[in-house]
Parts: sequence; C-alpha cells; structure tokens
Amino acid sequence: MSVDVSTACWRVTGISGTAKCVLMALADHANDAGICWPSVARLVELTCFSERAVQSALKTLVDAKVIVRSASRGTRTTEYRLTPADAAPVVRTNAANAPVQQARQNTQEPHPADSAPVQEARQRVQQQRLTPADAAPGTVKNHHEPSGNKRRPPKATTAAGRPDDVPEDVWKDFLAHRSKQRAIVTDRVVQEFRAEAESIGWTLAQAMLKSMQRGWRGFEAGWIKPGDLPPGAARQIKVVSGLSAAGERAVQSATAWLAESASNTAQTVEAA
Repeated sequence: MSVDVSTACWRVTGISGTAKCVLMALADHANDAGICWPSVARLVELTCFSERAVQSALKTLVDAKVIVRSASRGTRTTEYRLTPADAAPVVRTNAANAPVQQARQNTQEPHPADSAPVQEARQRVQQQRLTPADAAPGTVKNHHEPSGNKRRPPKATTAAGRPDDVPEDVWKDFLAHRSKQRAIVTDRVVQEFRAEAESIGWTLAQAMLKSMQRGWRGFEAGWIKPGDLPPGAARQIKVVSGLSAAGERAVQSATAWLAESASNTAQTVEAA
C-alpha cells in the first residue's frame, strides 16, 4: 500500500460513497506507481458490497478517470492503475434523475412572483387582514380549541338510608363493600336482603355481614350452609320455576333434613 496514493484517493470528490469505498480498497492494494491487481471477489470481501455493486462502482471510477482498467499480459487478471489526479467530475445522464435536476434548477432561479413589487403587495394585504389585537406587540393567540373531555360526575354509591336495626359501623362497611363491586344500595336491595334474612331467622345486619365475609354482591337464603343456621331455625327455601327434577329433589331433601334437625333439637331440650 502506498501512502501517497491513498492520500490522493481520499481527496477525490464528486463520486458516490460506494465508488469511494471501492477506490480506497484498490488503493490499499496499490504500489507506489498506483498499480494493483485485486480480483472482484477480493473487493467484495473488503467492501462488503455485492458483486453487482462493485462492478457498477468500478465503471463509475473508470468514467470519472479515477482509475484505468486493462487486462494483464499473458494472464486473465485485471490491472487497475489509479490516477486520482486526473479525476473528472461525474455527469449523470440517467433519465430518472432529470426531474430532480430540473427541480434543483428551479429552486435556484428566482421566480417572478418573488420580485420586490409582488412581495410588497403581499405584505400590504396581510397588514390589512390583521385585526388591532393581532397587530399589537406581545399578543399571544391560543389556537387550541377547548377540550371536549369533561370529568364525569362520580356515580352515586347509595340511594337508601341506614335502617334502624343495622349498626352504623356495619352499614359503613356494607356501603364500602358494595362500592367496590360498583353496586348501588337502594331501598329495594335492602328489602331483598331483609326478606332473605328473615326466611332463615337472621337479622338484616347478619345477612350483610355474611355477604361481606363471602364477597357476595347479593344475598340469598339458599347460599347459607345448614351448619351456619341457628338451632331450631325454620328455613323456607324458595323453589324457583324452571329447576330440573334433580334440583327439586335436592331442595326437598334439604328441607326434610332441616325439619328433622329442628325436631331432634326440640326433643333434646324437652328431655333436659
């Protein structure tokens, strides 16, 4: 590699980056006379370009007179002679670049509409359109429209008052429990809780506590296990229409078991 040849190649301008990279790969193999014999495969390996890209870059360098390519005598190798001092600017005649070049020329040439009289007329029109508030110095206009997003009012968590037979602490806990489940406590909800609780001999407060304990949103007497019922309590199980035959038999069996349990409890009390 010749330092003088590499330095001269670095100063070459007006070529693409691919061509410049291939040129420096050639300079890396050149002697002091600027002559080298690398293969295309070697240039592909050094530049990491495709073979087609390397061939195109070599043609560009030849057209720009940066290199001279010739066949070696008696061999099948190609000889490259680097002549960076003779480099000429590359003129691209590709038809695809014609619109781009024309656009660049148009941007450089002054347009008739940009002449001084036309610009002065535009300024006068803009000043006439400005309102006194716009023309005032230091005026800042807010061009943002007001947002249509408004905060929604919080949903009501209760629509019923505390029953007299429910302690205040139980009522507060029950309201918080229903609020977590996004359920409103209405008078109808309280009535349903009371009806189900009275059917098994419970108070309304007991039904609310059990609902909070189990994480229930509502309360039904059928959800209570027999072991949770007080001794001797008469449990009235409502048979919902549409139950299957197996479901009705299960309800009847539970009812019979409760009646027998209450009878045995009463006999034990009398014997004592």
